[in-house]
Amino acid sequence: MTKEEDEREREREREREEREGILNDAQLYAHRYHWSGHGLAAFFSNQETSNTNG
Repeated sequence: MTKEEDEREREREREREEREGILNDAQLYAHRYHWSGHGLAAFFSNQETSNTNG
């Protein structure tokens, strides 16, 4: 397999995983709310708060 073929295969794999919803919560949240900087900031702020509290 050439390098280009390998890269295309990895890209197809990523796209299939996204369609199937195989992403961790932070990635999924960021993808879903990429248009909302405020929502993303709130999410990461909440993550930091929960991490320091427990």
